[in-house]
Parts: sequence; C-alpha cells; structure tokens
Amino acid sequence: MAQLAPAVQTISTNPNTAAWNTFNGAAAASAAYGSDGGLVSPDLVPVLTHEYTTPLDAIQSSYVYRAGNARFRRAVSDMLAGNVVTVVAVGGAATNGTAATSPGRNDYFARYINYLRAAFPNATINSQRNSVGIAPSPVVAYCSDRYLPANADITILEMVANDGVAMDMVITNSPIAQAYELLVRKALAGNNQPAVVLLQVGGCGWQVLRSWQSGTYLVVAGG
Repeated sequence: MAQLAPAVQTISTNPNTAAWNTFNGAAAASAAYGSDGGLVSPDLVPVLTHEYTTPLDAIQSSYVYRAGNARFRRAVSDMLAGNVVTVVAVGGAATNGTAATSPGRNDYFARYINYLRAAFPNATINSQRNSVGIAPSPVVAYCSDRYLPANADITILEMVANDGVAMDMVITNSPIAQAYELLVRKALAGNNQPAVVLLQVGGCGWQVLRSWQSGTYLVVAGG
C-alpha cells in the first residue's frame, strides 16, 4: 500500500473560508474530513473540483457514521499513486441496477466507478458487481467466499432492502442482524483490509437505519 501524500501545501475545508467556496466539489472534502477546518492535500484538488449536482447539505445529511477513514485514506493514497484499486459492490436490486434508465451505465455503482476513474485517471480502478437478487444477509454471509473477493480495497454492502423490516422484527438475538454483522466482519477481514461502506437504499431501509441496532453495526463497519 502506498503511503499517504503529505499535506505540504494545504487548503482549508472550513466552509466559512473563501478557499472552500472555490471548489464545486466541496462535498468530497466534507465527506472525507468533515467541515471543522481540517486540511486537505493539494493532491486531492482533482477530486475536490468534481462538480456535484447534489447540494452539500443534502450529502452531509445522508451520513450516519463516517468512522476514522483510515482505510479510505489508504485507498485514496493508492489511487493517487496510480496503483490498482478494486471496488466491490454486494447487494440487491439497487446494486444490480434495477430501475436505472440504463443499468450498468447510470446506476449508483456505475456512476461511482466512473467518478473514481475520472478523479484518479492514473489509477487502475477495477470494479466487481456482485448482485445477490433478493437474498438476505444470512445467505450472503454463508456464501461470502463467492461474493467477497479477497483482493477488495473498497467494499460496498447494500443489504438493507434485502433484509428489510426483518432486521427489526426481533429485539434480541435477531438472526438477520447477527448474519449482517457476520457479513460486515467478513468484509472487513479481507486481505487488503478494505474500506467498507454500508449503503442504505429503499424505503424500508430507513426503518433499519433508525433502529437501536443500527449504530452497533455502523460502528463495526468503521474503516
């Protein structure tokens, strides 16, 4: 893994500063470092200048837990160094591209991969889409060797729609919740110590986000 690029010359990410407002991609800095006046390496300027169509406050409101970012920083460092980075998405209909106007081209995963390739043109971004249909977490966790490649650097888990309200139907010893935790832990244990993203999609998923259990699993996924 490449070492993180030193912030020799820096740009403040404080939203009250003029420097912050010069970047259309300010949301990227907020996502990585928060809006508390942290510093961003100039190497990330190509990322920060990405033109986002979603308002910054809307992006910020979508986060539940951002963890320490150590694994993401390592992945970003590798991309800045022009290394090979493998991004894997495991999930249901949304990961499959269902309901997108052009599945495989403008669904969420395709857009994310296209963004990474544009932001880090010197890196080789390999993508692997492992859609599991309507299979819930117990099935995916049991078959994790099939869905979680050992060489992943970034792993996206989009299982909320598949697990649905079953996650909250049992207050204690929920088999769905336990399987989901097992799946998250298996993803975190990959050979490359990948950054793990817990992506929530769909109406029923919001109930899971608000559950008493969710904080535990989001913290477990911290990377």
